[in-house]
Amino acid sequence: MLWMRDGAVIQRLKMPSLAFKAQVIAHHRDALNETRATLLQNQLAATAGTRVDGDHRPANRGERGAVTAQGYLAHGIGQRIQTIDAALSSIEKIGDGPRDVVTTGALVVVGFETSKRAFAILPGGDGKTITIDQETVTIISADSPIACQLTGLQVDEDGVLFLGGRTQEVEIISLC
Repeated sequence: MLWMRDGAVIQRLKMPSLAFKAQVIAHHRDALNETRATLLQNQLAATAGTRVDGDHRPANRGERGAVTAQGYLAHGIGQRIQTIDAALSSIEKIGDGPRDVVTTGALVVVGFETSKRAFAILPGGDGKTITIDQETVTIISADSPIACQLTGLQVDEDGVLFLGGRTQEVEIISLC
């Protein structure tokens, strides 16, 4: 399929399918699970550094400060793990079905003046770009500035994005 803007062919487009969207969601879920596993290991290591018992007592103020810092680190990592758990739970709830408007769970292809870009709006999205079957998708959260600016738009609707320090007119090319 060709994408036309003002009568000029911009580029050949491969419209994303629900199967492709399911692959993107699975990739994102796997990445979140890997991050969670790494964080758990780091939390265990940080917690081990807080051990104070028996012969394991900090000898001076610096060592006591290090033990306290390790405790804060373990706590912070635990909070990040909870955030990832909530994102994973939300991904299961939203599913991978089709969307009629840009919203959480949507895979949307946005046309700029001379290019296109695909975004998956998923819980836990952090702006990472992935490539599957030679198609590049940026995974963003529903709270990201891009998602907020596109929310509610439908296919063939125009919108405005503030990106790279400038305002750009965009068109929703496809949505699933």
